[in-house]
Amino acid sequence: MRKIQEKFHTSLFVGKLPKGCQLCHKGSKIVLFMTGICSHPNYCRWYCPISFERREYDTGYVNETQIQSPHDIIKEATLIEAEGAAITGGEPLLRLSKTLEYISLLKGHFGKDFHIHLYTNAESMEKADVETLKKAGLDEIRLHPRPNNWYKIAWCLQSGMTTGVELPAIPFQFTKYKALIRYLEQVGAHFLNLNEFEITESNAKYLQMFGYYLKEDTIAAVEYSEEFALELLEYARKFTLNVHYCSIGYKDGVQLKRRYLRRARNIALPHETIGEDGLLIKAVIFQDGVNLDDLNRLKAQILQQFHLPPSAVILNPDKQRLELKINQLKKLKPFLAHLPYQAGIIEELPLDGAHRIQMTFTPI
Repeated sequence: MRKIQEKFHTSLFVGKLPKGCQLCHKGSKIVLFMTGICSHPNYCRWYCPISFERREYDTGYVNETQIQSPHDIIKEATLIEAEGAAITGGEPLLRLSKTLEYISLLKGHFGKDFHIHLYTNAESMEKADVETLKKAGLDEIRLHPRPNNWYKIAWCLQSGMTTGVELPAIPFQFTKYKALIRYLEQVGAHFLNLNEFEITESNAKYLQMFGYYLKEDTIAAVEYSEEFALELLEYARKFTLNVHYCSIGYKDGVQLKRRYLRRARNIALPHETIGEDGLLIKAVIFQDGVNLDDLNRLKAQILQQFHLPPSAVILNPDKQRLELKINQLKKLKPFLAHLPYQAGIIEELPLDGAHRIQMTFTPI
């Protein structure tokens, strides 16, 4: 029988990983959220983890950035040195024309080897849609169908696309999942992806109604989901189907971290350093209620007194603060001690605009 393999202890699989997962492991895929609109099938709407900010809004995002134009997609893919894209929603096939447009855009800009996979509940999917997606350049399709739509898996296989099923590992449904594994084996599907069952602000009420609760010492994992996934991996060892379990810890601690590192390398300014988790680290000087004129005067004082070039101290008007290298701030400490300003070291997410969220602050 096949062995259960692992990556970083929290991504486990039998067989081999789909190409889409391999690239996600590297942090080299943009996440293209097409729309928050969905058909809300009964079998999955009660546990949908999509945030209230995105759910039901016909708005697209590339990673954390709201899409204003196709240029935003190309820009973000370039900044993370992307090798592919993961298309999701909502239900992307409810916005099929735009989905096809973005697939063609990415393939046209980055080339045919730019790997694109798409996630769908398949409710609205027609056979002609599969051929259209394939023709546009879609490489891999991941379905989450109700049992009476399992036949649509065969449509995708017949198109020549890499085809699999992806769904959460919902505890206590062993008979249902075993039947799915046997069916996928029978039709020759390429993979089954099991995601750790996730509890969020938007689905917590409904999960608790059905007896699912937060796993101890986690922030989003449902208890017993991982154990259930491991049982399924054990069951799948005797088949040829590729089965992969991806934990929430792996998505956040490995995939997201690696994507942040890739982005940070391309946006870090000279006064910023990159932490091992991809956060941008720098020194700041600020004060509540300060105005830009005061900050400009303080900057001029620092440059004059310490004989520094103008580029050594950066005025950030959006955050209303001065920014500089950490070692430079340490030299300024005696000077700042007599002024009504706060100073310290911050770590921020390597994102744009309002998403540049401060994660830590250490006073100096």
